[in-house]
Amino acid sequence: MDELDIKVTYIRPCVTDAGKVSAETRLVSRGRTSSELLSDFFDSARLCWLLSISRIFSKVKCSEKLGIAKMEFEGKTIVVSKGGRINIRTAEDKEDALRTVWLVSKALWPSIICPKCQKSVLECVSGLCVKCEVKNCGLLLRGPPNPNRESADKPSSRTVNEILTEAQANASVDFNEARRNLDEVCRILRKMVTSPNSGTTPENIQSVVSEHLRCGNELAQNLLIQSPRQMGASAGLILLGISANLEMLSVTLASLAKTSLSNEYPAIKLTWDAFLAAYEDLWKPAYGKREKSRSHVRRSLMRVSERKNEVDFRIQLEKIVEAGNRLRSIRMLALAV
Repeated sequence: MDELDIKVTYIRPCVTDAGKVSAETRLVSRGRTSSELLSDFFDSARLCWLLSISRIFSKVKCSEKLGIAKMEFEGKTIVVSKGGRINIRTAEDKEDALRTVWLVSKALWPSIICPKCQKSVLECVSGLCVKCEVKNCGLLLRGPPNPNRESADKPSSRTVNEILTEAQANASVDFNEARRNLDEVCRILRKMVTSPNSGTTPENIQSVVSEHLRCGNELAQNLLIQSPRQMGASAGLILLGISANLEMLSVTLASLAKTSLSNEYPAIKLTWDAFLAAYEDLWKPAYGKREKSRSHVRRSLMRVSERKNEVDFRIQLEKIVEAGNRLRSIRMLALAV
């Protein structure tokens, strides 16, 4: 298993601010080869996106092209590079510097690139990685790199379903509100499927959906960063993964709505119902098998004509099915707690 840790490069007094300290840390891996050590640790696009939705940082500047971000937090200046370097300036002391590094590590955990599949942690927890579905991702099992954790320490783990079940029982305000936004997105998309002639344009629907997803992502990211327990941080990461699937699904349904989203195609409702069942199962403590409904979906897709003018339609239907399958695949995925 590839294991990432944060190593302290230096902690020393600031040259320009008396009584303050600067610190530099770097992500390191015991499992990477010499060539892999030269590769990026953070996905630049994800890194910039995560910082843009992180409420605790101010004056955020991030270049996706350069893979460098700069922001402020409680009077400290923070610089992060996609190569894994985290630099803290004007911290009060060593403890303050390391605490800030830990917050940054949690905030950027979803953007760390898994060396096994070369996808980001967020993609792994979204069900977009086949390798990590078969064998759990080591970066999910270890949690975000912690500068105060010994390399040999390994957190315990639970499945996505177990984490969500506990999170609902001990729900924080951020968790409740994040889930409410995700549920609202499902409600809006369901209306798009069941009432295609409501008069609302796909563009307007996507705009509303995007706003709910933005709010949900900000709350999930805040839960990830601010939670005092790893259980809460993992719950926040899972919510971000679910949101990513809903975002992709909304694009698919909007594309269908522009072409042929009408009741003459019962396959649309069948595929939607299969997705909704997978979404609802995520929140249930006992797994209900849906093999029968999934077989109905497969048969329905087979009945869709292969005529040239319906090939694109079938492709869109398959994307809805895939979205549901991704949610099913992550249900038993294990994360650190």
